[in-house]
Amino acid sequence: MRRCFGSAMLVACAFLLGAVLGFHPATNAAAPDDAADSADQDKMVVDQLKEVNAQLKDLAVLLRSGRVRVTVLMNPDLDRDAGRK
Repeated sequence: MRRCFGSAMLVACAFLLGAVLGFHPATNAAAPDDAADSADQDKMVVDQLKEVNAQLKDLAVLLRSGRVRVTVLMNPDLDRDAGRK
């Protein structure tokens, strides 16, 4: 009796495990098809960052030179509208 109960439990556990694994959705671990596009985008981003970095260096040189002239214009109408917000 005891041996029959153990076998029945083993079969029931195997059945439940099979049912759980059978209903579990399969996953696709394949690499995306647009891997080449991703590499191109990465290269474009790096190129753009290099360009911005060069522009910032040029701006820093200009600011350090002291040849920058800044003119500030005050518009009273805009200042009054900003106070309402």
